[in-house]
Amino acid sequence: MPQSSGTALDNQKITPDGADRTDMERIRNLLILRGGALGDFLLTLPAVAALHRQWPSAAIDLVTDSRFADLAIGSGWVRKVHSLDAALMAQLYVPDRERDPALAESLRGYDAALCYLEDPDRTIAHTLDEAGIRQRVILSPRVVHGHAIDHFLSALRYFGIDGKGGDAFVLNLPSIRTEIAARLTDQGPFAVIHPGSGSVRKNWPMARFIRLADRIQREMAIRPLFLLGEAEAALEMVLKQVAPTALFLTKLALMEVATVLKLARFYVGNDSGITHLSASLGSPTWALFGPTDPVQWAPRGLRVHVVRSYERGLHPMEDLAEDTVWQALKVGDG
Repeated sequence: MPQSSGTALDNQKITPDGADRTDMERIRNLLILRGGALGDFLLTLPAVAALHRQWPSAAIDLVTDSRFADLAIGSGWVRKVHSLDAALMAQLYVPDRERDPALAESLRGYDAALCYLEDPDRTIAHTLDEAGIRQRVILSPRVVHGHAIDHFLSALRYFGIDGKGGDAFVLNLPSIRTEIAARLTDQGPFAVIHPGSGSVRKNWPMARFIRLADRIQREMAIRPLFLLGEAEAALEMVLKQVAPTALFLTKLALMEVATVLKLARFYVGNDSGITHLSASLGSPTWALFGPTDPVQWAPRGLRVHVVRSYERGLHPMEDLAEDTVWQALKVGDG
């Protein structure tokens, strides 16, 4: 394979190796590659938004989890999504001589590519080269220092883009007027509580969420609504046993979740993708942090409040008292 003519970035430096920055002024089609869960995807969106502002008439396509396609296209910044889950995209990590040539052909026609996938053996760089994409920027998704959004925005320096403004990032999505949304708004103000996350260690105890919900109902006269995902069947079972009259929604599509979050009076949740979604939509968001560092991973938005537990033991969220969250909620909501 020929030597890549793109630009490789790591967490400490930018290492240009032959790409012509002047060509960036003529970008018409841009490909962005991003793996990871929902939170990882959302932390990358400020960079996508900045690229769209730089070239509003350019077609920006994503290679990412197919579950995020509606969010990406609904933002207005992305033309289409190639599924990272597809069998052909798995070829990104196949060595040169064994790779299906159909992959490079499917990626042909892009002027530039921004890759947020690990590429230690440069197999992805070689695939993009095979596809004729001469302008390439590859940045490791690993965040070593600073905030994750700033890390992903740092790649835009190569494109001649400042890469600032992640603090004020807002994701404007079209509302989906579903039966659920209509029923929620017709019954008065409500608050969303999301007790799950991608790790049990990041979850505040369910019993405390339930007691917090009771206080929201009694003292704020706002209906608490628990939001549960497909992987949170155990939390759903606890909720039904301990608080059988609690209102909850489960297994909604992401665009439905986004609509519910936009309609909510406020949101409370752990360090999770749904919490990042709430923050990115501009909803008042209380994010509960324990084992993960909010300096790197806190959601950013215009109305975000981080409430942190500093316990670092086996159950790091146990140290976060119910009254601490309640007081933070009352102060921020006032």
